[in-house]
Amino acid sequence: MRILPLLGAFALLSLTGRASDLTLDGVTTLSVPYGESLLVEVTGSPGLPATLWGDKGPGPVLIAGEWVPLDLSPALFPVISGATGPSGVWSQPLPTPQDPSLAGITVHLAAVVWDPSDPNGADVSNGAVVALVPPVGAGAEQSTEVGQRVTLDGSSIALPGGVVPPGTGVFWEVTSWPPGSVAPLEGPDTLFPTLVPDVPGTYTVRVTATAKGAVVQAETRVHAYELVLTPPIEGRFFPSGSATFGGELRGPAGASLALDGAPLVLDGAGLFGPVTVDFDTSVPHAGVFFGLSGADGSGLNLRRTVVVGAPEWLDFGAPSSAVAHLEAGGLAEVASGLETSLEGTDLAPFLVDLPPTLVANEERLFGFTMFSATIDFTSMTWDPDMQVSMWPTPGGVDVLVRLSNVTTYFDVWGELLEVDYSLDGDSSSSQVDVFATLRLSAPGGELQVQVLDTDVQLSGFTFDLNGFLGDLAQLVILESWVKAQTIGVMEAELGAQIGPTVNALLSAFEFVLDLEPTLEVDATVATTFVDVLHTSHGVSLTLDADVAVGSAPPGAPNVAAYFATPSVPPVLGTSAPSGSAYAGALAASDDFLNLILAGMTRAGLLEGDLATLFPADPGQPASVLTIEVMDVLFPGAGFGLFPGGTPVELIASGSVAPVVVPTPAGPADARLHLGGLEVELRVTQAGAPLPVLRLVLDGWADVDLAALPDGTLSAVLVGSSFGPTVLKGFPGATLTSLQAGSEFLVQILVPQLTETLGAIPLPSLDQEGVTLTTDEVGPLGSPPEFLGFFGGMTYSPPPL
Repeated sequence: MRILPLLGAFALLSLTGRASDLTLDGVTTLSVPYGESLLVEVTGSPGLPATLWGDKGPGPVLIAGEWVPLDLSPALFPVISGATGPSGVWSQPLPTPQDPSLAGITVHLAAVVWDPSDPNGADVSNGAVVALVPPVGAGAEQSTEVGQRVTLDGSSIALPGGVVPPGTGVFWEVTSWPPGSVAPLEGPDTLFPTLVPDVPGTYTVRVTATAKGAVVQAETRVHAYELVLTPPIEGRFFPSGSATFGGELRGPAGASLALDGAPLVLDGAGLFGPVTVDFDTSVPHAGVFFGLSGADGSGLNLRRTVVVGAPEWLDFGAPSSAVAHLEAGGLAEVASGLETSLEGTDLAPFLVDLPPTLVANEERLFGFTMFSATIDFTSMTWDPDMQVSMWPTPGGVDVLVRLSNVTTYFDVWGELLEVDYSLDGDSSSSQVDVFATLRLSAPGGELQVQVLDTDVQLSGFTFDLNGFLGDLAQLVILESWVKAQTIGVMEAELGAQIGPTVNALLSAFEFVLDLEPTLEVDATVATTFVDVLHTSHGVSLTLDADVAVGSAPPGAPNVAAYFATPSVPPVLGTSAPSGSAYAGALAASDDFLNLILAGMTRAGLLEGDLATLFPADPGQPASVLTIEVMDVLFPGAGFGLFPGGTPVELIASGSVAPVVVPTPAGPADARLHLGGLEVELRVTQAGAPLPVLRLVLDGWADVDLAALPDGTLSAVLVGSSFGPTVLKGFPGATLTSLQAGSEFLVQILVPQLTETLGAIPLPSLDQEGVTLTTDEVGPLGSPPEFLGFFGGMTYSPPPL
């Protein structure tokens, strides 16, 4: 816009004769990020109007023999107007537009104080220059732990909503490392790169923003510390309830350290101790907190989690930690399975395959044969519908196998009074009862079944020999022999069939738990038999438990032990704790459950995104855990810097296994203790997810246990108490200000987390078609350190 009177004023003024003075933030040449403000200050005569003018060129322009400080182009425009104060100073903030297209533009400025006392009516200032550049910032300095990924904050370069302006380039670089470091930046061309310090010390990082030739830079520092305890206590067991250790804080100088809120005295090398920490022995987990304050004022909490109690080695298993029990009703189901197996067995070959046998040879003087007989069995028939019964005794399991309508066919030949004969015959029994006692044992961890005191009783035995010409005594000899052979075959062959068949059926209790389908961890639990107890009402099989971990995700802790309270397996009675009858039962000790939890933790149970525990919201296309939710929970934590709708991951990492403690006197069946579960809240971006907040959870949840039809153990949350502690925040965030949001997050997280940890599969009894249908769960033992699962038994025989 052209202002003709102003041109006349400029023409009458020379550069050397000005009385007013113009500065921008106290200088005459200034670079300002677009969207920010600068302070314009003009001096002149008091109480006079003033105008700041801008142009694209600096001049000077000679008009009518005089020089002016702008080029007076068609782009000349008034920027802002005001007035000098009583002291002759006009001072006013000047905001610049939030417009990325202005980056790289230079504006030349001059001020005019409209002074009537001036011969020309105007007092023109000196020229000043402002260059508009991209905003740039590298975020606040921060402290972190060696090995922990940190996010750098380049949000000041972004437009609202966390978007890099078009035409703006961003590049980060580490300009100085501690000696020995090779840590690279990940995502150096993004607003939020990440760095994983690999050695203690200070890392200086610079960000450069470019746009239309404008280049601006900013720096920040990351201070990495390493806390070394001697001896190490992380994940260790302390049965005595106290730990003594010394330590060394490695990293930049000037940091201070506190242990559970009490300041520690560090010597010049960063050493402290020894110190002793006492733990609460009523809970299995304890957290040792170290509060670190860096020399720059940034804060960091360091956590070490211990287990208060006695350990047992995970690789050695849990001895005598489970009991499988068959009551009379369960033995009846096993008898049904035995019956089905025997009914599919062809007994005829055992008799027919006997070689021809000389059963009588009565001779007189001079070799005269009065009577001789050789018999060869040719076939055998019986009613395929057998009956098998079992009943328990203190000495074993008595079994009865009943066959009906058993008929054997045979050929007989020999001499009668020196005359050869050849006949055929048959024998039959309307009922054959085979009695035996089964005694179970577990030598070398394998279940063995001995078949003792086999006895066969034939009812309705008849004998028919076609065309026999001898006397009654000779007939009795043949009859007795046939009867004895039939009994012998029944004893030998049915006895030989009963033992392995019952052994296979009962070996179904050698259960294997595959945890992959339910909990997605590569771990299995297997058992071995160690003892058998026969009672008048049932059979109890005591089991050792072992857990095997196939593979684990990166970062999963190498859990070496489980929380152990060894106890004597309970003797199961004739009824469940409620008094109800049952056919079969399983009793699992807390050692058994804690062994499983420790194995699952080693296999990565506590590693992964906890956000997947939350149900999807049909109203949103992504997870309900987005930056909008987190920004409400943690205002000022940095979540609001990212585009709306960005998903947030809750990445868990557990250093110690959860612990189950039965609580029969409490409001629920068991209490699940969880200690030292670190949760890192990450914003999902292209490339590596960005850590924004890291906290740790400690506490317990009371759960009622119930068996579901799919064979899993359902844990219903009754009550809980969890306390979070913030470990690390976004650059510039105050740890204490984030605590309230952490507590609310726990309230919505614990139910989902408890439900997942409670999904422990029950032992599968389907290997041989035997299934336990659990109807009741209750405490067992004195003190009650076992959980019993009582119910019916069903048998589904496999196809023959």
